[in-house]
Amino acid sequence: MRARCTRRPPAGDAGSVSLFTLGWIVVALLAIAVLVGATQVHLARTRLVNLADELAIAALNDTLRDAYESAEAGDVGLTLDDRALASAVAERLASADARDWIREVRVVEVGSEDDATVEVVLRRTVLPLVPDADWLSGAGVTVTATGSARAS
Repeated sequence: MRARCTRRPPAGDAGSVSLFTLGWIVVALLAIAVLVGATQVHLARTRLVNLADELAIAALNDTLRDAYESAEAGDVGLTLDDRALASAVAERLASADARDWIREVRVVEVGSEDDATVEVVLRRTVLPLVPDADWLSGAGVTVTATGSARAS
């Protein structure tokens, strides 16, 4: 006689533990993705602040050097021209640099309010978790940073 193979239906909770585990794995992976994305945005902001400070110092240094070279003996007056500062920032930003993300940086404002402090405002859009995604135009997190340098 042939033995009949019958399948018993699962009793109670049998089989639901793997679905529960899979759900928690998905939640954990999403939490990790959010933390990695937030870290990328924070690091991009830190880099942008450093670049803004670097550009402000370079612009002030160029302006002070030009003023020193063109000054007459005894003339110690200093006025910071916004156009000269903007030109110095643009020149420094366009110069060859090893940082590949600089091409994404936009200069928002360059100026001096008190003829002693140079302020540079930069903006960049960061795409967390999606590097080099040119097809995502307009998406991302916009990061703005201000750097300043003061002549003393």
